[in-house]
Amino acid sequence: MSGNLDVTVLGAAAVDLVAQVTRLPEVDEMVFAREYDRFAGGSGANIAVGLAKLGRETAFLGELGDDGSGKWLLENLNLAGVNTQYIQIVEGGQSASCFIALDPKGDRVIFALGGTALIGNVEGLDFSTISGSRVLCICDAYIAVAAAAAEAARQSGTAVFFIPGGLMVSYELERLHPILKNTKILVVSKGEADMLVGDNPPLKAAQLLQETGPEIAVITLGAKGAVLASRDNKEMVSSFNNMGVRDTTGAGDAFTAGLIHAFLKGRDWKKAVAIGNAVAAMKIKHLGASNGLPNRGELETFMKTRGV
Repeated sequence: MSGNLDVTVLGAAAVDLVAQVTRLPEVDEMVFAREYDRFAGGSGANIAVGLAKLGRETAFLGELGDDGSGKWLLENLNLAGVNTQYIQIVEGGQSASCFIALDPKGDRVIFALGGTALIGNVEGLDFSTISGSRVLCICDAYIAVAAAAAEAARQSGTAVFFIPGGLMVSYELERLHPILKNTKILVVSKGEADMLVGDNPPLKAAQLLQETGPEIAVITLGAKGAVLASRDNKEMVSSFNNMGVRDTTGAGDAFTAGLIHAFLKGRDWKKAVAIGNAVAAMKIKHLGASNGLPNRGELETFMKTRGV
């Protein structure tokens, strides 16, 4: 089956416990929640779900506990059409979770509560799945595991998308070099870029990141869109005018799913980033990190109505 895969995603799945509040509290202040809900999340799982909904054959590499939360997350991935046969179920493990406070503008504060999520060692990787995929997307992962996966992907001609997220960008840039040297596309938020290369204007930051090894570096800028840098070009790609934002949780993951989907369709990088912006714009109208992710027909209709 692995030879038929479009994308293998290496990352984490987690339960998101979301409290909707009238406003985010100040330090030492109590704010009552209007609603409190459970959603499937985790950056890697969100991307995998987004790709599966867009019709891409997608496998997920990660760990889950054998608890009720793990079974629920596994069911959600299966229902979305993600290939889950390579997920490792850890006996006695407590599946990962996050607590999220969300205000009416869609702004949020996230607390990671830990748990079983990441493949713990290189021996836990399924290298045949990686080499049999057109794309390897690396999200949250231990550096040694991510580096081994990226090296195997490069050797087999699998394109590596590296989406390091908050945990991995907390390391010094030099420690990420074994992954970056095998990366085709790096995607980070502006805050994550600042952690890696300092506080620079977005286009400059993208250039500095591209010079660390990737063929393309992309920095997402929320409502402003995204910038991308290659060896020969730097440019800004504006977002879509978006009214009715409900929840920005998972917007970057939605963007990445759209970007990878466009890459697999052979789109140029500017168009690919625009498609990523479109998927993110559609997702943030819905509550929950993976709710509102479009299928292929919905995405194509969105793009046509906006003349893209």
